[in-house]
Amino acid sequence: GAFKDLSSFMHGIQRGYHHYYRKTYTLFGHLFQGRFKSLPIEEEGYLLECGRYIERNPVRANLVDGPEAWPYSSYQNYVRGFGVKWITYSVAYLALSDSPEQRKQLYRARVEQSRPYEEIVDEALIGS
Repeated sequence: GAFKDLSSFMHGIQRGYHHYYRKTYTLFGHLFQGRFKSLPIEEEGYLLECGRYIERNPVRANLVDGPEAWPYSSYQNYVRGFGVKWITYSVAYLALSDSPEQRKQLYRARVEQSRPYEEIVDEALIGS
């Protein structure tokens, strides 16, 4: 199915990039830390958590101070509703509220909510 096709596609991209990088920089050994994994998202709550994780990645990597400052995600569209045509809202996002304004506020609160355990994990893993 779709997951097998995605895994094959990602394997091809990683393999091609690995060969390019190895030739360019004379690298021996592994370039990527682990294999690409794709798991189906079967619950709406988990879909929202995946979205939160993605929106917060630039913040966790200390690239920006907040998710709204990262121009390469859909966060601005979700919290401000710019109506970008190529973005399809997730069903989990739409289920947050019937009111578009309340939905934006709930999503913003969810993404920007501080979670102490994440800070502890980040400190241990990446020293930030």
